[in-house]
Amino acid sequence: MPLPLWRSALKGYAMVKVSIIVPVHNSENYLHKCVESLLAQTLEDIEIILVDDCSADASRDMIRRYEKLVPGKIVGIYLDENIRQGGARNRGMEIARGEYIGFVDSDDFVEPDMCRALYEAAQGADLCGADYYMDFDGELKDVNTDYGAGWRMSPRRRERFISRCGYFWSRIYRRDFLVKHDLRFPENTFYEDAYFNFLTAMHAESLVKAEGRFYHYYQSENSTMRRRNDPKQYERLAIPACQMLSTMIVFLLEQNLLKLVCDDVFGEENFIADLVWERAFSPKNDARFISNSHDYVLMYAK
Repeated sequence: MPLPLWRSALKGYAMVKVSIIVPVHNSENYLHKCVESLLAQTLEDIEIILVDDCSADASRDMIRRYEKLVPGKIVGIYLDENIRQGGARNRGMEIARGEYIGFVDSDDFVEPDMCRALYEAAQGADLCGADYYMDFDGELKDVNTDYGAGWRMSPRRRERFISRCGYFWSRIYRRDFLVKHDLRFPENTFYEDAYFNFLTAMHAESLVKAEGRFYHYYQSENSTMRRRNDPKQYERLAIPACQMLSTMIVFLLEQNLLKLVCDDVFGEENFIADLVWERAFSPKNDARFISNSHDYVLMYAK
């Protein structure tokens, strides 16, 4: 079902260059640093949409204070039901006024020139991205991204991009492109970002890369990436991972692209693939998980 406000949200409202959407859930310890980094952007014509996803801490009060402090620049959305990050981002997209839309997680922060660099490099492309930092409590690891050369999305470039589309931070997406294809996040599930990026990679006709490194992807001790070997983490994430993979596999099969990208999609360094293989062939697995994953694993294995 289309987003209910996608096509009517802009009536009577002035456009801005970039809308940044921040899903917020129990983020009182990180939110200040995140929002201050967005308020410090050198590109002034932006809006910051903070979506409180039914927080139980002081996050909602912090958003209200920011709304009063910077009216018009910061817009708060307050949800009465937790719909996870995918749903929160969708609610933000429903009202976004930006020519381009980007996403920042509430425990991350960005460099002052991020929005300007991405917007100026985009030049009307469907999406624009940049390199970023993995931030381990202040210890930075440079992460380089491969967007290929040029502006147009050739068939071979699309194949490569699909296999490397697992992140969406440090990117902006042209609003008209998202509206045209009615692209949004799955709600009430994990791995919503992987599926959204997969869809944008399938539909984008143009993409560019901005020079520089602007996004700090924060990795605390409790971050998903740092708890990937925790048995409870597998139990919590394995079934959603399989559900996302199954949809992606069916789409790739329909487009005759599965064999071209499967090595990267299911590679040893892919966290989602790790979940599938670990749980599907672990002696601790259960019937419920096997029923959701075994067919998908076998589909790939063939």
